[in-house]
Amino acid sequence: MTNKDSTAGTHERILQGALEVFSQKGYSAATIKDIGSTVGCNPVTIFRHFTDKESLFLEVVEHYHRIVFDEESILSKLSYTNIHSDLTLIANRFFDILFQNIDILRIFINDGPYFEQIVNRVWYLPSPFKSFVVDYIDTIYPNVISPLDASLISEMFISYITRTCLRINVHEGVDKLSRKVAIEAKATMAISVDMIVNTIMIHVSKRDIG
Repeated sequence: MTNKDSTAGTHERILQGALEVFSQKGYSAATIKDIGSTVGCNPVTIFRHFTDKESLFLEVVEHYHRIVFDEESILSKLSYTNIHSDLTLIANRFFDILFQNIDILRIFINDGPYFEQIVNRVWYLPSPFKSFVVDYIDTIYPNVISPLDASLISEMFISYITRTCLRINVHEGVDKLSRKVAIEAKATMAISVDMIVNTIMIHVSKRDIG
């Protein structure tokens, strides 16, 4: 391994450790010493890579904020005839993705109001998720639900999933989606899906009556 590879590996480990510490303690309470203990290096090493705590924090946000999900994989499983079944599938898939990214999600929600770089990204309502649900609603009910209403319904839907993810995740090892967590999430998602389907049906009924 070259010195360059070793340096890059250390840089990545510091970012991963900082992500964990900032998520658990919040920006204000987290210290470089905490991060060093998590990573297994001393503060001097961290300061060789980052100017100060804020620069490290902002690089953590930049490094981990992007959310990636396989749209085609989800699309291929949608019926476009049974909205309840489709939204259940979408909700469970989105929950899994958010759960895997719980550390950065906590950072955005807890520290977002204090950092312009975070506020501008609005990660806690991931725009790819929102757009996906809006497109689904428009596809299954074309020209029935207004773009504004579809957007609001989508935001509600993603908010329910996000809150469920945060509420269920109360144990250590946030990257482990245990059977217990999966069962609890599925039950809670069912309630959220029911509410969203009912909301959509109200809009469809109003259109039919009109």
